Amino acid sequence: MKCMTTETAPDKQYAHELIERLSASQISTAVRFLEFMLVDPVARAVAAAPPDDEPVTGEDHRRFLEGQAWFRQRGSKGVPMAGLLAEFDLKQEDLQRRLRRAATACIGVLAGQNPRRAETVRESVRQRLDGRYAR
Repeated sequence: MKCMTTETAPDKQYAHELIERLSASQISTAVRFLEFMLVDPVARAVAAAPPDDEPVTGEDHRRFLEGQAWFRQRGSKGVPMAGLLAEFDLKQEDLQRRLRRAATACIGVLAGQNPRRAETVRESVRQRLDGRYAR
């Protein structure tokens, strides 16, 4: 755990004082807000993004129906990853390396203090989206 610097100690103390003044019904909201601030920046952006408001075109709908039919014809199963990798003469490590390079170029390197972030971000984003859109 990091030590508080003299600059952050008063702010943290004040934050604690504010939390102590909250009513019981406000605590869960404050906790969710603090957790949201600690989620990695990409997950936070996804959770805070507005819903897609682009209209669905006839082409979109047609492709969606084609995709559903494709899955039904294959017993609701997709294409196995091993088959795709073999088709492009790739190994799993090659794919991971390419994906990491593409993600880094697109969104940069993610950094954070939570060593379990990769394990917990998926659930955090789902909880935020469920809360926001009442799924």
